[in-house]
Amino acid sequence: MNSDPTSPAAGALDAAAEQDSAPPRLAPRPLYRPTVDPAAAAAFGRPDGVDSSFAPGADRTADPKVAVRRPDPVLAEAFGRPAGETESIQRDPSAGDSDEAADEAPADPWRDPDAPARLGSPALDAPAAGDLPPAPALGIRDVLLGERIAPRALAALAGVALAIGLVGGIIGRVTAENVGALTSQRVELTQSSGDDAELGQVAKVAEAVLPSVVSIQVALGEQSGTGSGVVINGEGYIVTNNHVISMAATNPDAATLRVVFADGTKAPARVVGRDTKTDLAVLKVDVGNLTVAELGRSADLKVGDDVVAVGSPLGLSKTVTSGIVSALHRPVRLSGEGTDTDAVIDAVQTDAAINPGNSGGPLVDREGRVIGINSAIRSESGDRLAWGSPSPSTTSPRWRRN
Repeated sequence: MNSDPTSPAAGALDAAAEQDSAPPRLAPRPLYRPTVDPAAAAAFGRPDGVDSSFAPGADRTADPKVAVRRPDPVLAEAFGRPAGETESIQRDPSAGDSDEAADEAPADPWRDPDAPARLGSPALDAPAAGDLPPAPALGIRDVLLGERIAPRALAALAGVALAIGLVGGIIGRVTAENVGALTSQRVELTQSSGDDAELGQVAKVAEAVLPSVVSIQVALGEQSGTGSGVVINGEGYIVTNNHVISMAATNPDAATLRVVFADGTKAPARVVGRDTKTDLAVLKVDVGNLTVAELGRSADLKVGDDVVAVGSPLGLSKTVTSGIVSALHRPVRLSGEGTDTDAVIDAVQTDAAINPGNSGGPLVDREGRVIGINSAIRSESGDRLAWGSPSPSTTSPRWRRN
């Protein structure tokens, strides 16, 4: 049996099926009422006996119409409509769009803003042409200054202009002279010779000591060595270190010993005495007219005194370095390969730059007196001087023979 799709039962079934296929509808959320403590309720709650936000209906006005007060008699007489008049200032609705007042108005282009522009006669007649009065004669002051100025004022202006010109001329002359002195091609430069300048203390010491310092050259077969020495006697006696000439002293027949003086003169030398316990030796040369060094006392030295070391480090003759006495009575052992020196000396320590080749050269005080013989150098790193550096190390101590 087929059911009628238009029957109420069929419609109800379709509605139920559609409702089942539709997504579920959320129910309204429950009303949230926060918990109010008694203190807040007493402070913000309604007063006792009031259960609504509005006034009770019994207290409302029965007829809430607004009562209009009668106008003031004086104002009514001044601004009111006269008695018996019914005309109003408004346009009568039955009058239509015609404007009788506009039609009756005269055609006045000055009052009609829509009137087109047109040419007409001027409002005023042109004045009759007449002869102009003669102009006054112009003077030089009128032409230059534009108006008449009193002669006194003109003289004052001339004086001010003259004063300004004089001041400007003076300033220009002075400036031109100064600039000319700076740019003149006839400037002569005077140069003072080195003899005019006052020598420093180290320069004075070097000038006095260098002629008495010699370079010592020792050669034995393919072996060679260099050192320094100082002339202590006019008969040709020279003091140096024993380790400088040790090779020539132990092999006098095979070794060659030669001395080079400050002026370049070379002369053979021989060993006349030496002491391996003090590392000192004396040489003899047959040369006359020698410059002799002045001897001093090392016992008079104090720590901090200025000293100058002279010699031929690394074969560089006539080398001068300066420093101070760093310590006194420093025990130093002297020994080395290729020499028979074996001594412990009471040395003077100085920071003057001394390098191999200075051995045997003099250590002098600030007066140019010999107070020691350069004997040894020591560096913590054990390295020797490299080219371009005046000393092995700025922190390594240097030992000098007393």
